[in-house]
Amino acid sequence: MQPKARRIGLRVDPIAREAIAFAPSQRSLPAALAFAKERAGWLAAQLRSLRPRTALAPDACIPVFGQATILKQAGAGGRARLEPGSPPHFLIPCPASASFEARALRGLQALALQTLTAELQAPIALFGVQPRQVRIKDTRSRWGSCTSAGVLSFSWRVVMAPLAVVRYLAVHEVAHLREMNHSPAFWDLVAKADPHYRSARAWLRTHGASLHAIG
Repeated sequence: MQPKARRIGLRVDPIAREAIAFAPSQRSLPAALAFAKERAGWLAAQLRSLRPRTALAPDACIPVFGQATILKQAGAGGRARLEPGSPPHFLIPCPASASFEARALRGLQALALQTLTAELQAPIALFGVQPRQVRIKDTRSRWGSCTSAGVLSFSWRVVMAPLAVVRYLAVHEVAHLREMNHSPAFWDLVAKADPHYRSARAWLRTHGASLHAIG
C-alpha cells in the first residue's frame, strides 16, 4: 500500500530494479496485484529498457555534469577532485586496503554539495530567503525536496546531470521556501530565476532514470 496514492497504479523502481504496484488502501491491494498481472508485458519491457548498472569502480566511465568522465584511483592523500581532460578524470584518493566504491561515492557527494551550495546563492539572493540546512541524500524518486522547516535535500546523483539541470534543481527548491506548492506563483518564481528551466525539466524526464543505474 502507498498511503499517498489516490488510485491503483504501477511504477518501476530504477534503483531496486523491480516493479511496484500501489493502491490507496489495504482493501485495494488485490485489485492492484491483478492490475500488475495484466500489465506484466509492459512491466517486463520497462525493466529491460533500464540501463545496465555501472559500478563506481576504477576506470569506470560515468557522467559528471553531463560529460563522460573516468574514475581514477589516486594516491592515499588529499580529496577527490575533478581533473580536466579529454575525457576528464575524477581522481579518488584511495589506499589499496580501502573501498574504492565508498570513497568514490563520498567524493561525488562532496562535489554535489559544493556545486549545489554555489548554485543556490543566486536564487537565495533573488528571492530573499535562506535555507536552514542543505543535505545530500541517495533518494529514489525525488531529485530534491524542501521541508517547511527550510531544509533543502538533493540526490547526490544530480552531480551527473548537466550543470543547467543542477542549476534548475537549486532554483526549484529555493523557490519552495517562498511557495510550498507547485502553483502558477511558484513557477513564476522559477522562471524569474531560470528562464530556461523547461529544457532542464525535459532533460530529467528523458534521462533521469539512467542516472539511477550508476553506483
